[in-house]
Amino acid sequence: MKVEDALQKTRAQFVDANPASRAAHEEATATLPGGNTRTTLYFAPFPLTMTEGSGCRMTDIDGHTYVDLLGEYTAGLYGHNNPVIRAAIDEALDAGWNFGARGVHEAALAQLLCDRFPSIDLVRFTNSGTEANLLALATATMHTGRRGVLVFDGAYHGSLLAFADGGIPINAPHDWVVGTYNDIAGTERLVAERGADVAAILVERRLRPGRSGVSCDAAPHRRRHRRRPHLRRGDDLTDDGRRAAVSTRHHAGPDDAREVSRRRHDVRRLRWAA
Repeated sequence: MKVEDALQKTRAQFVDANPASRAAHEEATATLPGGNTRTTLYFAPFPLTMTEGSGCRMTDIDGHTYVDLLGEYTAGLYGHNNPVIRAAIDEALDAGWNFGARGVHEAALAQLLCDRFPSIDLVRFTNSGTEANLLALATATMHTGRRGVLVFDGAYHGSLLAFADGGIPINAPHDWVVGTYNDIAGTERLVAERGADVAAILVERRLRPGRSGVSCDAAPHRRRHRRRPHLRRGDDLTDDGRRAAVSTRHHAGPDDAREVSRRRHDVRRLRWAA
């Protein structure tokens, strides 16, 4: 059997096995763009619709149970309905929610993050990675008075910060300078040519091009490159000390503390695992 024929057969089997998910997707497209709350959740011919989860397993609307190997893109490392996390949420809800005022827990969590990562001085909580990165870039451009941002082809930093094939039309309106991940010589040329206009360098330690399933780790020489004089942070960052280094990560586990402690980026985005 040819690969294309086998793929077509598998697609047909998927459609036949998941009629309720198909119906749920078609109904959702009436009120949600693409039938979902974020494009990441869509795949052809339609995504599965989940109804419940427990531990490492999830059940879809057609009654199929799956082992969850995704972990909500690392934000769900403790599985579904973890009793310790559930108890903490219940305790917080019992005291009320949505105060429209300061609560007692936010400063405690911020202090925990600062204690865990010595390179972090101040914390701003946001509702999404997209929002966090937009605020980070806004801070960098305001601080430096520049509009340029150096990014890397294939990177994804949020719904309005996607750089598959160099970028998308709806990206936030910064002056994007697009480099090639792990191309040290090319990045040095870009910094030499455009550095005077660059407010920030947006980079992640592991690149998953276009949110594909394949990850590309930063080469050891690229990680060393980030500590070279013209890419460092703070007053020693550049000859005028005005460019910010913005590093993005997907979760803030205890083992990350060693790496974070060694480097002091101006802005670091953490996705807290729960």
